[in-house]
This record gives sequence, structure tokens and C-alpha cells, in this order.
Amino acid sequence: MPTFPPVPVLDIPIAVNFLKYRPGNRMRIPVDFVNADLSVDLRRGCFLTRVNRYVECICEHDVPSKLTIDLTGAEKGDVVRCGTISFPPGVRPSPTVPADYVIAVVKSSKSK
Repeated sequence: MPTFPPVPVLDIPIAVNFLKYRPGNRMRIPVDFVNADLSVDLRRGCFLTRVNRYVECICEHDVPSKLTIDLTGAEKGDVVRCGTISFPPGVRPSPTVPADYVIAVVKSSKSK
């Protein structure tokens, strides 16, 4: 059986992939949650269950790195839907994304 010399682990990029973007194309943009510490139920032990991590959007100008959802005042049993996302100017959800598209659910720490 042939032996190979050890390959050093390097901290340099090996490959770079570029995405060709045209205005009006559909893109999957990740969702980020902010202000979870301002929700009383999330501080008291409830947790956020992510159903979908991305939203398919159409971007007319710049592509945002993430979409932000504010969890201020989120309560147990709340369902976070696509309508709660603050879309930047020039970004809108794709027509294939329904208005009641579920992003996350606030669940209790105890299952009852």
C-alpha cells in the first residue's frame, strides 16, 4: 500500500466561487433574529424553533447579507411569518413565497 507524505493544513483559500447576479433574479437570503432579550417569554425559558432559515427574494439593486426579524415582545405560541420581516428597499419576497410563510415559532420549554 503506497504511503503519501503528510499534507500541511494551510489557512489560505483554495477556491473562490462567484455568483453572477442579475436584477430581478430570485435569491435565497438568510434570516437573522434580533432583540430576543427584549421578549419576556424568551428570557423566561421559551425558545425559538426555526422552521425556515432562508426566504426566497427578488432583489432589484443590492443583495442584503441577511433579513432581520425583530423579536421584541414575542410571546409563547407566536408564529413568526414572512410579514414580520422588514425588507430593505428594492427587496421583496418572491411570488412563490406565500404570505403566511412560517419562519419560526416561539415554543414553551415544557410540552403540554
